[in-house]
Amino acid sequence: MFDHVMPGRNLRMTEWQGAILLAQLERLPEQMARRNHSAARLTGALAELPGLAPLRVDDRITRHGWHLYQFQYDPKQFVGRDRADFLAALDAEGVPCSAGYIPLPHLGAIKDAVHQRFGDEVLRHPITNAEAAGRHTVWLPQTLLLADDATIAQVIAAFRKIARAWTS
Repeated sequence: MFDHVMPGRNLRMTEWQGAILLAQLERLPEQMARRNHSAARLTGALAELPGLAPLRVDDRITRHGWHLYQFQYDPKQFVGRDRADFLAALDAEGVPCSAGYIPLPHLGAIKDAVHQRFGDEVLRHPITNAEAAGRHTVWLPQTLLLADDATIAQVIAAFRKIARAWTS
């Protein structure tokens, strides 16, 4: 989970970071193609497994950066096992994953800033959709999306193995 203790930003880039970035940009087209290929394979495999649904990509998007791969986990399809169980099972299969972000109003820095500005009343309003998404989203890191086809096949096999074990 990601949390922040105070709001703020430092958007300055050093000259050294800029030089490294320029050198890395030469690899970007190849890396984007690799991530797109891996994401397409994962999306196709997840479409076959009830309870695992990739996030929909808006039709207007012409290029996706795939800085991570997100999908929804539905515990009802897996005899009520929660996302933490699923993440642990993926980890046991060697698949790097995480629960991702928590809804913004739950971040320490945001809670503090909202409380200071508006008091406690505004924090009592539920953000049902964001909270549900926060409970059910699973992330795969972009480093996984850069992996070769054999590694992506192992990840897909892990999804299928868990689904078979938990739905039988």
